[in-house]
Amino acid sequence: MKKINKLILCFTFCISCCYAQIELNPHVKEVTVFYVGAEITHELEVKLGPGLNTLILKNVSSKILTRAVQILDKDLILINASLERRFADEEIKEMEDKREIFQNQLDALNKKVNELKNVIEVSVLNSLLTYYEEKGLELKKKLQKIETKIKEANSANATFKDEHTANLRLLVSNSKNVDKKVRLKYLTGGAGWAPFYEIFAESNKKELDLKYIVKIMNQTGEDWNNVQLYLSSAFPLEAPQRIPEINPWYITNKYDTDQEQIDQVEAKVVELSLLEGVEYIETKVPTTSLKVAVPTLQTVPANGAVYSFSVFTSTLPISFVYHSVPSIDPTPFLIVRVTDWDSLQLLDATAKVNLNGTNVGNTIVEVSEASDTLNITLGKDDGISVKKAEIGNKTFKKEKNNKIKETIAYEFTVKNNLNEVAELYLFDQIPVSQTNKAKVILEQYSLGKIDEENGEVMWQYSLQPGEEKKNIELIYTIEYPKYYRSSFYGMRKKKSRYRRTARAKF
Repeated sequence: MKKINKLILCFTFCISCCYAQIELNPHVKEVTVFYVGAEITHELEVKLGPGLNTLILKNVSSKILTRAVQILDKDLILINASLERRFADEEIKEMEDKREIFQNQLDALNKKVNELKNVIEVSVLNSLLTYYEEKGLELKKKLQKIETKIKEANSANATFKDEHTANLRLLVSNSKNVDKKVRLKYLTGGAGWAPFYEIFAESNKKELDLKYIVKIMNQTGEDWNNVQLYLSSAFPLEAPQRIPEINPWYITNKYDTDQEQIDQVEAKVVELSLLEGVEYIETKVPTTSLKVAVPTLQTVPANGAVYSFSVFTSTLPISFVYHSVPSIDPTPFLIVRVTDWDSLQLLDATAKVNLNGTNVGNTIVEVSEASDTLNITLGKDDGISVKKAEIGNKTFKKEKNNKIKETIAYEFTVKNNLNEVAELYLFDQIPVSQTNKAKVILEQYSLGKIDEENGEVMWQYSLQPGEEKKNIELIYTIEYPKYYRSSFYGMRKKKSRYRRTARAKF
């Protein structure tokens, strides 16, 4: 027996020698900010003996997602991660309410026990005593458990200055001595960023300067002091994707109401805390995530303010064109066409435009809608005037033998009001038939270009100063059964290389 006791004592002593609890101060080295949340990288000085050890990282974010904590070292195995944090007043109130409920139930039970003296039947009395005893023990355990939680909550609230900070407790295992710097990563909510651009252009020059700016907000509870900042369009909690498959691309005479849902993927970020008091807007990001770095070390305090940093300024070749769709808006839009932009890792964002030294307002840069050329809209401009009118004597509709023949005719007039040459792209459309029961016949389109896939008609003109062009005609005839719809829809679009998500609106 003495031998067994000695073995137990020796085993207990070994465990206590191999178990250590070490408090560490945070040392943030890198931060990758996502549209929702951030990945924080610490560099920690660790000195541990072999066995089980507890590392306590003090005064970090209370919004850490503990399941996403990583220790990037082959000699340490992370067994468990948990947070010690301040409890909100509502949480303590809820626990106190539960305690009161359990106490009231226990008092009511005791009252019932006192009434048992009136029970004469022994078997009934024994049965009730057994029931009340079991119920009483159950309530006492619940009461004791909630009392402990309230005590821990009050102790935590005395330790932490606010609800944004916490201690991260890490249980690790190591088979040998560790004395070195260790990198620790975790995901936290309470952070976000948004891209923003400043554009400087001169109407008599063939290039512009684009300044890429990032706006960042930190509500994590821990300051980022002198850190390397990265900004990413990735979804940090996204599971690995399935291998891509090619699906059939069908032509149909029915409008595909589900196509938009097929093309878009919603980001699931519900596990990460959003920024408080900030509006979120929908945006599109590439399916292949982009990541940019702020070129110098920066500081972003956890005070909920918006901090802006310049990433780079790039000079890009451009041309100015006018874009007119008179069937939708009678005033043309002035557009800057930018080339050689696709290596800059741009994202959809708002841009402040300075044209000829004057701030002309903000515009939206939609990289997700661009091809080889990025079109940046500068707004409506009356440098060119466009008129669209129906040609009455060429427009008619006839019905014969349960069939309808409808001819539609328009005339366009364009004029350059500037003192310099202006490029104009004029757009309209004809319907597209996807069934042999309906025909669309293009009668006249004045040397325009027709996209037979979607029915778009485009005219391109280089207009001299003061030049006016008339008699630009678009005439087409539709033949279809009387019962058939007179509105036709185009083919399905190919799947987009972009998907939808949400970001903070700064």
